[in-house]
Amino acid sequence: MQLKGLAVLAALAISALLAVGAESERRTEIIVVGGLHGMHKQNPKYSPEILRDVIVNAKPAAILSELPATVLGKPTIVNGRIDARFASDASDENWSANAAADVLNVPVIAYDRADRNEHFATVKYFERMEALSKQIRSWLRDERNRQTSPAEAAIAGSLSHRAQESQDYFSLCAGPEIINSKGFDDLVRLKHEMSDELMPRLAARERFARGDGRRVRISPGSVGRSQPDNG
Repeated sequence: MQLKGLAVLAALAISALLAVGAESERRTEIIVVGGLHGMHKQNPKYSPEILRDVIVNAKPAAILSELPATVLGKPTIVNGRIDARFASDASDENWSANAAADVLNVPVIAYDRADRNEHFATVKYFERMEALSKQIRSWLRDERNRQTSPAEAAIAGSLSHRAQESQDYFSLCAGPEIINSKGFDDLVRLKHEMSDELMPRLAARERFARGDGRRVRISPGSVGRSQPDNG
């Protein structure tokens, strides 16, 4: 079966993807639709039902969910719908994808990397993110760091916190027009620039104690090499 177009819904990201059928069989048009990462039920202006209607109004030929084809050896898609394990009350974007697919009579397809969950476990993604967060908080608690590195302290502290607060505010109060705006995209992009690019560089300079209690410093460009801390 040839698809006139392709629709994508990201269930695990801030931005959900949706694609709409094009007139030409040779062309596939993709539209990015912002989702709320499990917060739709808390936002009456962008509820799971509203997200469903956004997808339905686009009339896609298929809906893709940001899920690997299998998790722990079991399929995430069963009979063209996201399995109930991943379309629970907590996964409201997945519910919206299934509900829209029922209305349109189109398939839902898993499109994420096949070993996504296994990869997260292998690289200890969530554990490393938590460790980075603790390291940053420890650095911020030291008044000397805030005095000697005010710019870094502002980025890691108040600016990052305000960016996250602003994202949460709009996620709870704004409708699809704002969530799908360039302004909201820029806000999320700014937050990730601070958390994913600047903070790891800052953490590379954090002081921490080795198992023997000796204080060491990790300098930028030398992550993984301990250097004596003489200050």
